[in-house]
Amino acid sequence: MKKNIPSNLPRYIHFVAVMVLPFILYSCSDGPSRPEIKITDQNQDGYDDYDMAFLQSLVDSSGLDIAPLELGVQDWNHGRLNSLCCSGDSTSSCFQAIQLTGELPASIGGVEQLRILELSDQALSGPIPPEIAGLEILRHLILKGNALNDSLPAEIYTLSALSILDLSQNMISGSLSDDIGALADLSILDLSENQLQGDIPQTIGQLVNLRNLYLHRNEMTGSLPSSLGNLVNLAHFDVSYNILEGEIPSQIGSLINLVSLRITNNMLSGSIPPELINLNQINSLALSDNLLDGAIPDIFTNFSNLNSLSLDQNQLSGPLPTSFWELSNLVMLKLQGNDLTDTLPTGIQNLENLRFLYLRDNQLFGPVPGEICSLDVNWADPIYFTIQYNNFCPPFPSCIEGNMGVQACIENREP
Repeated sequence: MKKNIPSNLPRYIHFVAVMVLPFILYSCSDGPSRPEIKITDQNQDGYDDYDMAFLQSLVDSSGLDIAPLELGVQDWNHGRLNSLCCSGDSTSSCFQAIQLTGELPASIGGVEQLRILELSDQALSGPIPPEIAGLEILRHLILKGNALNDSLPAEIYTLSALSILDLSQNMISGSLSDDIGALADLSILDLSENQLQGDIPQTIGQLVNLRNLYLHRNEMTGSLPSSLGNLVNLAHFDVSYNILEGEIPSQIGSLINLVSLRITNNMLSGSIPPELINLNQINSLALSDNLLDGAIPDIFTNFSNLNSLSLDQNQLSGPLPTSFWELSNLVMLKLQGNDLTDTLPTGIQNLENLRFLYLRDNQLFGPVPGEICSLDVNWADPIYFTIQYNNFCPPFPSCIEGNMGVQACIENREP
């Protein structure tokens, strides 16, 4: 029979008896029962039959003379396969001097406790099987550097536990489904170097945990979705070498944690949005080889981490931003192939870490300041320095005198 705790006990004893003791008793127990890990082990060898069948299929289709348990680096728990890593990259921690060939077997769907699957830099081919839907708790799916083809199966968008999805360097075609937004736990999405077509879905903006987004070297069309501005945790974004059109959305300026932004070799037009001023953590900004026009916005004052700025091969015009000359950590400045009209200021000497300077094919004019020679640039090598086809006037500083090429001297331009 329960007895009530006397009300005249000190309050702290009452608290211990009522609140703390039950918690201690609970903590010392097994707690709530966990879902039982199911295992089918007819051979009674301690390994799940379905997991072993998957490993055996990989071994057989590749013609390997090894036992299934010798494939790659494996981790097992209570007889179930938790992780499998087998890489053809000699620098990888799970490198194995073999080559996986053939298709991913349908038996992959039976490896239900798999959390990590990496079969990278191999020679796997064919489509990703729809049976992959069986991997409901999979966290890492890394199949980069194979010859996988066909479109992404709809089932891949049901793997809601994924935090890393890397299918780069394959031959995957088709388009990204709007269902990509269902993979809300993704921190890394790498679909680069494939044959993807179609638009980048607006639903990609639902992947708010993304830190790395790589879609470069595909055949994607349409415009950059404004929903990209929702990806506030994004650090690296590369969508270069596609066929994207339209303007750079101003919402990109909301990505205040960006370290690297690469949108080169597309057909983007319009001006560079001034909202990029908010990207003051960035160290690499590349907007080269597009159809961008207008003046370069004067937004670089707080870009103290910037070491690479590539705005070349566009239709940019007008003066050089004064904030350029505050980029003391800049290593590479690429401005060639535009229609920029300005003089070079003595402040160019402030770019004390500059090693690459590309200015050719613009409308820059007037004298070149002698202070340019204080920079540690290999002036004689076009890999590091180009200035030809502008309107600079002699006499030229001694460090660059022999490398000026064709110049149509214009001393001053009318305002």
